[in-house]
Amino acid sequence: MGVAFIAGSYCKTVGMLMVTQGFIYGFGASFPFIAGTSIPSQWFTKYRGFATGLALSGSGVGGMWMTSATQSLIDSLGRPWAMRVTGIVAMVAVFAVSPWMRVRLVPSKSEKLIDWTLLKDVRFRVFITALMFAIAAYFGPFYQVPSYSVVVLKKSQSWGSNMDTLMNGLSVLGRLAIGLLSDFVGPLNLLIINMALAAFSILVFWAPFGSVGMLLATVFLFGFSIGGVVSVIPVAAAEIFGLARLPSIIGLLLH
Repeated sequence: MGVAFIAGSYCKTVGMLMVTQGFIYGFGASFPFIAGTSIPSQWFTKYRGFATGLALSGSGVGGMWMTSATQSLIDSLGRPWAMRVTGIVAMVAVFAVSPWMRVRLVPSKSEKLIDWTLLKDVRFRVFITALMFAIAAYFGPFYQVPSYSVVVLKKSQSWGSNMDTLMNGLSVLGRLAIGLLSDFVGPLNLLIINMALAAFSILVFWAPFGSVGMLLATVFLFGFSIGGVVSVIPVAAAEIFGLARLPSIIGLLLH
């Protein structure tokens, strides 16, 4: 991830940005993502949902301060140096936590890196199809709210960044609250409910209107519900398909 950001700071064409921020960053980010989403579920049984939500809340906290910090870096240092600083921060963070990450279920040497037989399971095909749409919808508002605030609502760039920060903060609350609740209600039930609420916030609150009030309603509801979706995906997958197959499942979802 760090290399992708630093290399991206020297890009002069859209094509090179696609290579660095699309291929290289996507490849690098998949490693900590798979580990961060699959490892907590291996170590907890009673409070598996809350443990996973707590672990994944870190990305929401990071999104809160990184949004404002990145905008400040761009304003003070320019885009190239903002990307270089971000790359250095990413490398330091990953290197700092990597030694502390331990798996509980060590796969045997005969096991494949990705269990492609999962694709033969009808339940998995339904699960992965639903999550393809859910994960695609996850990123849209976080990227579009700042520009929407400037272009449509005529607000400042900093105001749009603050909306992103607020949405990330609500995402943290959603990951913790829904993760804890899933230990008592069931992760699959909450996954369905929160996916519906996230879709509702976009289709009913945001899309038909162009006002500050409705955007705030979208930010609150979408931020909280999509955080809940993220926190219960690995827990629901572990419950349906088993802990031993969870890394393969997360890997296939990223594909």
